Amino acid sequence: MTQTPPPSTNILWPRFWQMAVACFILAGLTGALYRFGLVLGLPWGLQLGNVRHAHSHLMYFSWTTPALMALIAARLPEILPVGWELRPRRFYLPISLAFLFGLAAYPFFLLYGYQPIALGAARLPLAAMIGTLNTVAWYGFIWAYLRTTWGAPRHLPLKFWDGAVVMMLLASLGGWGLAISGRLGGSSLFVNQALTHLFLDLFAEGWLVLGVLGLAYATQADRAKHAAAPYALKLLLLGLPVAFLLTIPVGLVPPLVRGVGSIGGLLVGVGLLLQVWLLRPRQTAWTPWHFPLAFLALRALMSLTLTLPQLARWTERMNLRISYLHWLLLGFVTLGLVAAALEQWPHRPGIPWRPFSLSVGLIIVSLIPLTRLWPEPWAGVWAVWLAAIVALIPVLIAIPALRRP
Repeated sequence: MTQTPPPSTNILWPRFWQMAVACFILAGLTGALYRFGLVLGLPWGLQLGNVRHAHSHLMYFSWTTPALMALIAARLPEILPVGWELRPRRFYLPISLAFLFGLAAYPFFLLYGYQPIALGAARLPLAAMIGTLNTVAWYGFIWAYLRTTWGAPRHLPLKFWDGAVVMMLLASLGGWGLAISGRLGGSSLFVNQALTHLFLDLFAEGWLVLGVLGLAYATQADRAKHAAAPYALKLLLLGLPVAFLLTIPVGLVPPLVRGVGSIGGLLVGVGLLLQVWLLRPRQTAWTPWHFPLAFLALRALMSLTLTLPQLARWTERMNLRISYLHWLLLGFVTLGLVAAALEQWPHRPGIPWRPFSLSVGLIIVSLIPLTRLWPEPWAGVWAVWLAAIVALIPVLIAIPALRRP
């Protein structure tokens, strides 16, 4: 993937990118704090669960989401017809709100998690309440995107981004469902799990994955014209709305419902493998897209694995959920965003992709001794120390990207 676009004339897009990188650094430091806390304990009365929630919240909503929004907005002038009315100001407010609400919720997640906080006579879950405001930014971005692209020829990148915003909208319904069920009480464990996974998994695997794939196709006109590309996208659009059912613990899901999820997981797995095949770099030299596509292939294989209940139970026993999330969000989404930013702004300070990709690989390898795949006689506190130290490396590598050109 060597094609590079002309430098962006809108100075705000790379500024938004740098703000997102700063949020990534904060999220990475929070994740490292969690891992060091496992062996050293946490200062200031912090709780491990709250630190983990704060880390995840930043990764989802302050790093990947506004970064993807800014990259899509920056790419649109190259995708839409010449002379198309763009009005980039439409995107300024939603992206700014994504940063504002994501960062505003962070200290409350860090200190209190989802626990309610006493405010006078009331007890309010402030972290969840502020976090819910993220949907305002999402809906604002969806509005800006639809207003900007309405009536334009639907080239393949636009089709991916169309699907991404639809999946974001569907995921938000899971978030609202969680809020309503929590308010009403009495929901079954399955319903709560289903709403949680609809919200988080469809957001990650729908909005983020489809959005980054759209960025990959945006500079690869020859790949976007391949006859198989539209069909590969259709497989994802058909499978994603139900594939999240496979990430719910097997014992909670009725067999018929899980069968529906397995069909979706099969479509998603095949669709993602087709994306990897279509987007694979032709040149032998390593490119910024080699690593994210490799992790996307792992994600696809996991989707196929989860379609079989026996193998899904095995992944639960092996405690692979954390590894799987890192393959997806760190391995594919984060590295894909870095690759897309380097293509979009080749003359601006960026994250050096080679050491950064290797550091992400080290993080993912360091998680293996924390799973049950690792032989128990070889386990020990050294594994947590290793994971904690390695978690700092991508943060250090990303810091120079904050400097001004």
